[in-house]
Amino acid sequence: MKAPRSRGRELTTPDLVLLSLLAERPMHGYQANAELERREVRDWAGISRPQVYYSLEKLARRGLIRAAGPASLCHDREG
Repeated sequence: MKAPRSRGRELTTPDLVLLSLLAERPMHGYQANAELERREVRDWAGISRPQVYYSLEKLARRGLIRAAGPASLCHDREG
């Protein structure tokens, strides 16, 4: 018999999509949103702009991601 899951504890599709993006390279919420747009992932994954920030906070609370140091605050403009 499976143990009951408490609401909000399981990882959602948006959480997993963001984890996969962050596994490629560190990025901020703004950069993650831009990458989701570029890859046209937003519709099929059900990720709104606010959902990105909610999921980032949730993943950080669960210890799955952490904020990078001050050097990461520089905006990297790629061609």
